[in-house]
Amino acid sequence: MKYLFNLVTLNMSTNRIIDLNDSSFDHVGGLRVLDLSNNGMKGISERAFHNVTKLTTLNIGQNELDNFFMRTFLSLLQLEVFIANDNLLPNIGIAVQGLRNIRLLKLSGNPMIRLKEIPESRGEMKNVKKVKITRSELSVISKSDFSMFPNVIEIVLSNNKLARIAKRAFEKLGKLTTLDLSNNNVIHLSRERFIGMKSLKMLNISYNLLGSLDAFPLDMQQLLVLDLSYNRIQSIARDTLRHLTKLVRLDLKGNLLGQILPEVLRPLDAIKALDFAHNSFSVLPLESIKVVEYTLQSINFEGKFLTLQLK
Repeated sequence: MKYLFNLVTLNMSTNRIIDLNDSSFDHVGGLRVLDLSNNGMKGISERAFHNVTKLTTLNIGQNELDNFFMRTFLSLLQLEVFIANDNLLPNIGIAVQGLRNIRLLKLSGNPMIRLKEIPESRGEMKNVKKVKITRSELSVISKSDFSMFPNVIEIVLSNNKLARIAKRAFEKLGKLTTLDLSNNNVIHLSRERFIGMKSLKMLNISYNLLGSLDAFPLDMQQLLVLDLSYNRIQSIARDTLRHLTKLVRLDLKGNLLGQILPEVLRPLDAIKALDFAHNSFSVLPLESIKVVEYTLQSINFEGKFLTLQLK
């Protein structure tokens, strides 16, 4: 690559590049996009990227990387997209946290047991807008884990092993609009878990083990879509949804609901779609539906009912 001075995009994925040394990219200083995924790569030299300072996108996914030297990415001051899916990373290391201009961070498919390399670290990645970490060993989210992403807009944590989320874990994420916690092992989420998310528009907690619901806090009054499908919810208290007045879609299919009181749905002034399919209703809750009939556009009651009382 000695004479490729004008090269902007380089795709070297699906080869057999085992490691990168200090001079791997000495003559392609104009690179902006570099794909090194699926190579079986085990190591990256501390100065491997010292000459590609214009990189905006780096994909090192599907390799066998388990750590990075602290200064590995220090020269990548313009990097906006960092993809390291399907490696052997145990956490978000100090070297990655040092990428201050990253906007998109993808770390799915790593055997992560915690987010931070040093739990007490206070480093912030202030430009990160989206974080996607799925298919990991994460089982706990601590109160300080997401403080490193103060301006994040979207967090995807689906298909992990999350069972416990600390109180106020998302308290400082005032700009967060989308949170996906689907396909985990969460049994209960008290209202304190949602404090601080004043911009949240979409919350997906489907395919967990929720048996009951606390009242959602006033902080969540901007929520538009709430997906609680395929949990173990048997009942919903009267005040659970009272602050969700802007909600337009509520998905409760695949739970164990036997009834739903009119008072539960009454606060939903903007609701357009309700999904109650595959629950345990013995009769259609028509009185409850009446309280939202003027805004409702779609309703799903697919399943087997013992009695149908249609008037």
